[in-house]
Amino acid sequence: MKEIGDLMFCPYCGIKQEKPKVFCGYCGAEMDHDAVYCNNCGKKSFLIQQKEEEEARKQEAEAKAKAEKERQASIEEEERKAKETAEEEKKRRQQEKRKAEKAQKEAERIAKEKEEQMRKAKEEAERQEKERKAREERERKAKEEERKKKELEEEIACLEAEIRENGNLIKELEEKVRLKEEQKAREEKERRARDQMGHTAIDLGLPSGTKWSSCNLGAVRQSGIGALYAWGMTSEKNENQWISYEERIEDIGNNICGSYNDPAWWNLEKKWKMPSREQAEELVKYCTYEWTTLNGTKGCRFTGPNGYWIFLPAAGYNTMQQGSRRLNYGLYGKYWTGTRDSSDDENAFVISFEFGNVSPHVFATNFSFCYGMSIRPVLNE
Repeated sequence: MKEIGDLMFCPYCGIKQEKPKVFCGYCGAEMDHDAVYCNNCGKKSFLIQQKEEEEARKQEAEAKAKAEKERQASIEEEERKAKETAEEEKKRRQQEKRKAEKAQKEAERIAKEKEEQMRKAKEEAERQEKERKAREERERKAKEEERKKKELEEEIACLEAEIRENGNLIKELEEKVRLKEEQKAREEKERRARDQMGHTAIDLGLPSGTKWSSCNLGAVRQSGIGALYAWGMTSEKNENQWISYEERIEDIGNNICGSYNDPAWWNLEKKWKMPSREQAEELVKYCTYEWTTLNGTKGCRFTGPNGYWIFLPAAGYNTMQQGSRRLNYGLYGKYWTGTRDSSDDENAFVISFEFGNVSPHVFATNFSFCYGMSIRPVLNE
């Protein structure tokens, strides 16, 4: 209902309505609409009380809502502060982590620098030690030569003194001095000859770069025939090897090049080894060859693509019963390789050539392993 002064109207149809009568909620007496207290009992109007209670409840609800709003705002503020604190803590930890990583990298850099300095210092120390040893060795050799020279001078001086003191023995002493000097010259000549003999690496210009020795195993000159060896035995063949040899040949493998069963490797201080099948086939394939005689020894000369050559004497061979006696010397050249025939473990590959058929070839021999044949080493690289 809508009130206009003392009148009331319907909010829907607008028809004037009479105000309902108001009665005291305690004594039941009729009251004016605007009266606060009952004229009969003097108590406060029930409607006014309801309005005041309603107002009080409303104010209480507003106070609660305000308190709730303030509490919520406080919670949000605390959450915001906590979030800001967490972010600041996160930033602080990230900064600390970056600082720690930077410090660790710096420490690693310093450690690497120290390690590099230590390595260089070690290399320098090793270099100085090598130089010191080389210097000491040179000094030792110089002292040794000086000592020998001094001894020789002293010996000559003694001889000269003896000559002066014993005039009747002058010729005899002069002869002794002459013989001594001749002996020294002869020994020096022999020493130089020995230095020029022995195994020299010959580069024939082969595709693999293999360097072949200038002489046979057991020889010191190109024309020397050297010794005969059973396959896999490190000592020169003799007639008593077969019993022990037959027991161990099965266990030494199919390739003995550069092993303890390689006589070239064993006898030449591991600087040389037996050629493999492939190296032997390469020698035959890429070299030209001719039957010739060198210093009275017959054999085959192999000339490489670069013009350098090696001479393989026709040193012959022997069987297991003949010990060190050679067959077909000057007619046949048979040279072991270190490769066993994988299809027939009783045979090994050899380089073979013969007088009248100067066409060397590599094949798996049907001779026994105990046959004695020559060996031409290759450089162990």
